[in-house]
Amino acid sequence: MFETLGRFLPQTLPPRKLPSVESGRGHAAIKTTMDSKRISPRYVFEARFRISVQRHGKSLVFEGRARDISESGLGAFVGPALSAGELVTLAIPVPGLEKASLQAKVARVLGTEYGFQFLTLSPVQRSHIQVLVQNRIQVPVEKRS
Repeated sequence: MFETLGRFLPQTLPPRKLPSVESGRGHAAIKTTMDSKRISPRYVFEARFRISVQRHGKSLVFEGRARDISESGLGAFVGPALSAGELVTLAIPVPGLEKASLQAKVARVLGTEYGFQFLTLSPVQRSHIQVLVQNRIQVPVEKRS
C-alpha cells in the first residue's frame, strides 16, 4: 500500500535552519527552540502516508511525504494547506501495524513543511515506532549560536 522513498532520497539529510517565527499559507506561529523543547529525538524516516482531516462536515484525504519520525510526532512535506492546531488522522506505514492510524495535531507550519504531534499513541503503537527507529539515523539537534 505504501512505498518507502528511501531509494529516491539521500541517506542523510542536511540540518534545517528554521527562523524564530514560522509562517506559511497565511498562518503564523511562534517556533519553540528545537534544542530545549523537543519531546523526543527525531530519526530519518522517508515514506508516503495519508492525512485525513474533517472540514465543514466533509472528510478530506491528502498525501504527504514523511521526512522524520519520533515517539512524539512526524515531520513531513504536504502539498495542500493545513492550519496550525488542526486535528488530523495520519495513516503511516509502520511495519508490524496493519493499520497505523494515528491521531495528531498540526504543531508546526513552514511553507509545505509540517510538524505533526501525536495525540493518542497506544503502548503497542509506541513500541512499533521504537522498533522502527532503532537502526535509523538520528536527526541532529540544532544549537543556537
